[in-house]
Amino acid sequence: MILLNNSHKLLALYKSLARSIPESLKVYGSVYHINHGNPFNMEVLVDSWPEYQMVIIRPQKQEMTDDMDSYTNVYRMFS
Repeated sequence: MILLNNSHKLLALYKSLARSIPESLKVYGSVYHINHGNPFNMEVLVDSWPEYQMVIIRPQKQEMTDDMDSYTNVYRMFS
């Protein structure tokens, strides 16, 4: 998996996901928040770039400390 942390790549992903709404809505919304300050400390992974087939939104590694916290350990996927 490839970690997307470049703002240009995240913006391109955001625009690409917009073409797949409503199926991509949860991932689209997560990428929106990441592009606007990343208040939930999430990261974006894709299987390949720029022709991705799967997008995974997950908490950054340092945020995944409590196995019982259902809000911290949220993953979103789009394929």
